[in-house]
Amino acid sequence: MRGEDVCHSDVSKVQETFIEILKHFYSVSNYDYALIGHELEIEISPKRFKTIVEEADYFPVAIVGEGSKLHIYKGSCIMDGITEQDRSYEVVDVK
Repeated sequence: MRGEDVCHSDVSKVQETFIEILKHFYSVSNYDYALIGHELEIEISPKRFKTIVEEADYFPVAIVGEGSKLHIYKGSCIMDGITEQDRSYEVVDVK
């Protein structure tokens, strides 16, 4: 996706594209966690992160890797930090 495509796209579709990219990336890298959001800067250990993200909804999308599965948490707003979304949680198999 090019930069100009992001500017002219529905932000929720862009967010879903990022989620798909991170699913693919996990299959080759096995990261501990990933975030999608506007101006996010955090320093949390992987062990603490899953507990925090289960209790908080201020991360638009948080993805926690666990073996061959990804836990995908969506907060109350999408990646622009403004537009509301329904909170959700899903587990996907990536291997």
